Amino acid sequence: MKNFTNRTKVALIILCYLGLTLFMNSCKDDGTPPNCGCESETLEAIQAQNYYYNGSKKIKIYNSKNSFISYDKVGQTLAEGFNSVKTSSAKGFTILEDKKPTFSIKKFIKKQNNQISPALLLNPNGKFKIFPTKTIRVKLKVGKNKNDVLKLFTSNEILKTEDKHGILRVKIKDIHEVLKIANTIYEAGIAEFSIPDFYIPIKLNQINEAGNTGFPVSNFYTSYLKKINAENF
Repeated sequence: MKNFTNRTKVALIILCYLGLTLFMNSCKDDGTPPNCGCESETLEAIQAQNYYYNGSKKIKIYNSKNSFISYDKVGQTLAEGFNSVKTSSAKGFTILEDKKPTFSIKKFIKKQNNQISPALLLNPNGKFKIFPTKTIRVKLKVGKNKNDVLKLFTSNEILKTEDKHGILRVKIKDIHEVLKIANTIYEAGIAEFSIPDFYIPIKLNQINEAGNTGFPVSNFYTSYLKKINAENF
C-alpha cells in the first residue's frame, strides 16, 4: 500500500506540472493580467489582415492591447475599464485609451457583430497609435472609376462611395474588414493608393514630427494629414 501511495503522489505531481506548463504556454507574457484568459489570442484575430499599403509599400501592423476604437455604444462597464474615453458624435465612434490593468475587454470583443477594434501599432513595443475607421481613401488610376472598386465585392461590404477632390471615400460596413478591403482594392491594380482613413490622435503642431514617430506616410498623405485630424474631432 505504501508503494502504491508513493506512486500515486508522483503521478499527481507530474500531472500538476504538466497542467501548469500548458497553462503558462497558453498565456504567454504579453502584458495581460495573470487571469487573462488568453486575451491576446482573441485580439490577434480581430482585423482580417495585419498589414496595409502606404503607396506601394507594405506596412506590417500590430494590435494594441490597451487602446481601442468602438462604433458600438459604450456603456458604463466598458467605459470604466479605461482611463481615457472620448466620443465623437459626428463620426459615430469612441476612442478608448489606457486600459486599466485589471480590466478585460475580451467579453466585449467576443460579442457577435461587435464593432470594436484595437488601435494599431507600427512597432509591437511602440506607443504611437493609429485607429482604423470605417472609411477608406482611394486614389484611382487614370481610366478607373468607382465601379471598378464595387465589382471587387459581392457581399455588401461597402455601404457607399463618395468622390471628393479626386479621392474616393469608401464607407464600409464592418470595421474588422477595413484592412482587408483596402488591401484588396490596391492589390487589384486599380489604385495609386488605398489606405484606411486612420484616426491619429496627435496635436496639429506635431504633424511635422510624424516622420520622427515612425509613421510611414507618403508625400500625398502627409499633405492632408492635418485635414483628417480636423475632420475626426
